[in-house]
Amino acid sequence: MNTKNVLVRCRNWFTRLAGDTRGEMVEYAIVVGVVALSAIAAYTAFGDSIKGKIQEEGGKVTSIRTG
Repeated sequence: MNTKNVLVRCRNWFTRLAGDTRGEMVEYAIVVGVVALSAIAAYTAFGDSIKGKIQEEGGKVTSIRTG
């Protein structure tokens, strides 16, 4: 399979994907739910460490301003 065939297949796949407008409200609700659950899981897993890093960087910025 050469590069041109791969590009044509990719273009056709994206065209079919973009042209599929049969989605129903239930499908959109499921996608939103999955994204929300993923965000909650990420916050639960990394929230404290991210909060600590943000406070650490904030302290550095404050020391630059005052120092």
